[in-house]
Amino acid sequence: MENLLLAFVPLRRTLDDSDGLPATFQEFENNPSALSAEDRTRLLDLPDLATQVANIAITAPTTSNKQDFLKKAAESPRDLTFSEIDLLKSRYWGKLTFDEKEAFEDALGTLAGISYEYRTETLERLQNFQSHLYEQYEANAIANAFDEETRRVDGMEKDWKQRDFDIMLQQGQP
Repeated sequence: MENLLLAFVPLRRTLDDSDGLPATFQEFENNPSALSAEDRTRLLDLPDLATQVANIAITAPTTSNKQDFLKKAAESPRDLTFSEIDLLKSRYWGKLTFDEKEAFEDALGTLAGISYEYRTETLERLQNFQSHLYEQYEANAIANAFDEETRRVDGMEKDWKQRDFDIMLQQGQP
């Protein structure tokens, strides 16, 4: 578990104590409702609320507040802009560095080095814990952002392949 927690953005940016986060997780894993608001934010790998609100206001100026933004993303992901998708995928952090983006994948790879089952169990344990911490719509909004980006990329690839096929037919090439 420590590998995953140490990949969180606040630790990568030295905004949090690397010893404190795993200890907090262990202390509250069986009782997540007892977490403080600050620890809830830390264990969801989110920036402080002021940063979240500011980044949402910049990225999604047509939504009046965070809850409206989350509801839109949860219920109508096709209406999200690419910037809104990126914001949700970055968990409201805004622009992430390559190292910040890859840290979690690297941590999963380290766990898979022990065994794929261990990796799966550890990730599920973290996700189960976090599922008790999200605001209404938040978990769905974040998941939808990843799914919507995949849907759009797949659609673009299909369009490119169709365009190439049409060009080949027009030029008489088999």
